[in-house]
Amino acid sequence: AVYAVPGSGVDASDAQACPPDTCLTAARWDELHAFATATGTGLVFGLSYPEATDADTGAPVPGAWNGTQARALLERQCEMERGRDCAPG
Repeated sequence: AVYAVPGSGVDASDAQACPPDTCLTAARWDELHAFATATGTGLVFGLSYPEATDADTGAPVPGAWNGTQARALLERQCEMERGRDCAPG
C-alpha cells in the first residue's frame, strides 16, 4: 500500500507512484474517517512496510523501514482528531 497524504512525498495524481488499486489518498482517508465518525465506530488498520532506499544509489536497503508515509498518515489522523489525545511516535 502507498499513502498519498500531505507530508508523505507521494503525489496522488501520479498513477505510477500512486496506483489506484493500492494507494490510499488523503481524500479517501477523509471519506473513511467521516464514515467511521458518522457511524460511531473506530478505525483499526495496519501499516505497509516500504523499504528504505540508499540515498546515493536509490537501491533498496533490506530490513530498513521508511516510515515517512506511515508517519504522514498518522499525523493526518491526529489533525482530524482535534481535541482527543493523539501522539504518533
